[in-house]
Amino acid sequence: MNSLPPFVGPFLGRDAALAALAEHWEARTPLVTVVGPAGVGKTRLVAEAATHLQERPDGPQRLVWVDLLEQRHPPALLAALIHSLQADTQGLDDLQAVGARLMLTLEPETLLIFDNGEGLSDASRRLLDAWLAARRPDTRWWMTSQEPLGLAAEHTDTLAPLPLPAPDASLDAARQTPAVALIEALVRWRRGRFDPTRDEVEGLVQLAHELDGLPLALTMAAGRMTLLDAGHVLERIEHNLAFLKTPLGSHAAHHSTLNRALEYAVARLTPEELRVWCLCACFSGGFTVEALEHLAQEVALDALEVLEHRFLIQRLTPHGAPRLALLDTLRRYALRELSLAGELDDARDRHAAWCAQHAASHLLRVATEPQALQPILTERLNLEAALGHLRETLDARPGDPTQTTQALQIATALHVAQREANTFILPEDHLEQALAWARRCEQPLPPLWMAHLLHHMAIERKARPTEAFMPLSDEALELARRAGDATLTGDILRRRADHHIARCEDEAAQEALRQAFNVLTHPILRAQAQMSLAVLMMNTTDEARLRQVPPLLDEVIAACEEHHDPLTLAKAHLNQSLTCRMLGDTQRTSHHIERSVAIFTSLGHLWGTARSSIQRLDFMAQLGQCHLPADALRELVEETRRLVALAEDPQLTALMETNIAQIHLERGDYTTAIALLRDQLPLMEGWDQRDVVRTALTLIIAETLQLTQGSSVNPTPDDWERLWADLRDSPLEWQRCQAWLWLTLLHSVSLDRPRAEEAYAQLQGVIDDPSYLRFARGALALGRARALDPLCLDPACAALLEETLDGLRAFTHPDTVWAFDQDIRLMFRCLSPVLPAPVRAQIWSEVLDPHGLHMIVYRDGLGFRVPGGAWVELRHRPTLALLLQTLLEGGDEGVSAHTLVDTLYPDEALVHEAGLNRVYKQLSLLRRKGLKAMIERHNGQYRLSPDVHVILVPPLHGEHTDVPPWSPPRTR
Repeated sequence: MNSLPPFVGPFLGRDAALAALAEHWEARTPLVTVVGPAGVGKTRLVAEAATHLQERPDGPQRLVWVDLLEQRHPPALLAALIHSLQADTQGLDDLQAVGARLMLTLEPETLLIFDNGEGLSDASRRLLDAWLAARRPDTRWWMTSQEPLGLAAEHTDTLAPLPLPAPDASLDAARQTPAVALIEALVRWRRGRFDPTRDEVEGLVQLAHELDGLPLALTMAAGRMTLLDAGHVLERIEHNLAFLKTPLGSHAAHHSTLNRALEYAVARLTPEELRVWCLCACFSGGFTVEALEHLAQEVALDALEVLEHRFLIQRLTPHGAPRLALLDTLRRYALRELSLAGELDDARDRHAAWCAQHAASHLLRVATEPQALQPILTERLNLEAALGHLRETLDARPGDPTQTTQALQIATALHVAQREANTFILPEDHLEQALAWARRCEQPLPPLWMAHLLHHMAIERKARPTEAFMPLSDEALELARRAGDATLTGDILRRRADHHIARCEDEAAQEALRQAFNVLTHPILRAQAQMSLAVLMMNTTDEARLRQVPPLLDEVIAACEEHHDPLTLAKAHLNQSLTCRMLGDTQRTSHHIERSVAIFTSLGHLWGTARSSIQRLDFMAQLGQCHLPADALRELVEETRRLVALAEDPQLTALMETNIAQIHLERGDYTTAIALLRDQLPLMEGWDQRDVVRTALTLIIAETLQLTQGSSVNPTPDDWERLWADLRDSPLEWQRCQAWLWLTLLHSVSLDRPRAEEAYAQLQGVIDDPSYLRFARGALALGRARALDPLCLDPACAALLEETLDGLRAFTHPDTVWAFDQDIRLMFRCLSPVLPAPVRAQIWSEVLDPHGLHMIVYRDGLGFRVPGGAWVELRHRPTLALLLQTLLEGGDEGVSAHTLVDTLYPDEALVHEAGLNRVYKQLSLLRRKGLKAMIERHNGQYRLSPDVHVILVPPLHGEHTDVPPWSPPRTR
């Protein structure tokens, strides 16, 4: 006999719960109560589980369904049982005796299911205990209830809402989660056909989240989607939960609408329990008992225990201090009840007051206790909700000093949390709004909180030169001093120093730091100021001064590790990587970059993770490590782009694209590099001039390289005028030097002598380094030589070419701080195609040796150093083709070096086996690192792809040579 109620429609996402009930049946558990909040699908679950059991050989012989919805007291309970069993109980009046007799007369292996047991009175529960004790051993009971019933043999299984997609899940992954899969299946079942578009899937995901994954609510929403799309359903339930109804009625009246289901769930609460529950709804994202006590003024813990027992609130933290919350569906209903009672505005005022107190108490400690940021982050949703309420109040009735101060405190705390933790993006500028409210308040506000607000507004504007940083900072400094807060005063002074450092106003930066050190006493604050001092010292052309920076930053790193300040620690590692890179210490540079990436990532810091990842890309380009296989390089670039996109910072985006352009430049793809850079420059107007000039300089280098490779595309005069203007405005001396040098070379090789002479004159105005100027004169001489003979073959050019060579010697001298690896590499790319072979060989011999570089590979050939010390240029196309064929078709050993020597060069005085063997090994290494992809077949012969220009190769790792081990020169 089967008395299960009928159910129709898809049933998904409950495999684990079905398996658990099946296990209880097999274990002969006497009583299982499935508990959970209203609408979670308890009734449907036990019906489906019982149906599955009936299909098994060892399943129940009889199913009996007893609906207890209206059967609160013992007589009604007994009547419902008799009705479901269709039993004859004449002659018996005692309720307990009647029930016990019924239990004994049941068939073997009977499953008795009691639905909706939460409404039973205490007397009814005692009666069930007596019946359960008298049952046959081979019968089992299942019950559904919104709370455990407390029966003697009861085993409870809690049924939670269906799992929801993670916030960062892809749409494909989101569709596979039970809540979204259920509502999609329900819509398809209602409509007959439903193949959702991307926008429709996004709507289904939002609906699933909005309705907390409750199957009853999802079923009702799907019913409304026979005529409406998900977006319209969302709009309507935002203001009216009664919109959700069972489309064709329901087997239970209390499930006919979502509102009625929730009314039934709270109907058994006392007035005090209902009041406390409604106040809980004022919190967004959860709350603590202490926070609730501030709203309710006096909370009976008994009431909270009842609410949790009945699943009207849920515990979010399994361990430690409890954090509680309401499902959003229940929360909207409770807020409506609070509004109908006329208590909503007052409750929200008290909620805002608590949020302001919480934000202020922790904000004052953040500077010296970085862990104090976490409580602000924990309550972020509450703070945003409170600020929204204050916005409505102050926009309607401005001028209240108490609420205005609360708004200042909350807005500042949110902004600090966003900037320091950087794990989320604020949807709007709360600081601007708070300042507007403060300006409209006629009564004076506490100077401490006005100082905090103005200070953090100034920090936000520091990166935007068009905004007024100093007026805000001046006002904040005066108010902080009036408030007597030394910590805030010192932080304002340090940030002012950072502002001056970014503009190369060294004297003003030094004065601000001097004042900051006078008032700062906490080790973390002094470490932050010391890091600012280190950054100030990095803006220098004095190598001796630059070498003082790493010890300073090492002290900062040690202080941050000792006092547990991971954010400042990550920034210190990032700055240390820049310093080590400028000094040519590639090993430490790599170490500090990876440390900064790891720490920022562990903190979930969006900006820091993106910035350090960009620095890693930049370091790769600077070292010429862009010969990675294309797939690996593309994966690295795409991962960096993804991280930068998360940070939503246009300046970081521009910086990243500049670095990606440098990688294309290193790989010889000048067209792509130039296109990227030209796209970025117009977007950078008004930004930090150092970044603008860096992008402009990279564009100059790319265009120079493109010209020297025989490009027929020349930059337009407008391009030059824009770039020249950018360069004149650069605040950094060393940056201007580098830019004018490259402009001299560019105009020289493009045979624009007047502009080359003007660029050289500009260079003379900013530097007196003889090596730098000698190279610039050499670049001018090259231009004059090419003007006489574009191929530089005329003997009349010899003196001019010698001047170019002399400039190269000076530029790459080990004592020249300006000689950094990337410039050397790019200079050779520029000059190799336009210099005659003898001059090129002389350059390789005299210039590459000091840097330990043993081979050059370029489009038309290769050059390498043989053990005897001579540099050999291999430009014979058939010879090169044979070498490349051996490299491509043979293994790492392939054809022996001796065979190659006999085949290629019978004159062993020029090249002998040891030299060519080393070249072959190095080419084999490059093949494994991607050179193989750079080889192509043309007219039956192998050659290097036209995309290949120049690759400089250091000695093999561990190889003993007659030159010093490879050590990259000092870098800038």
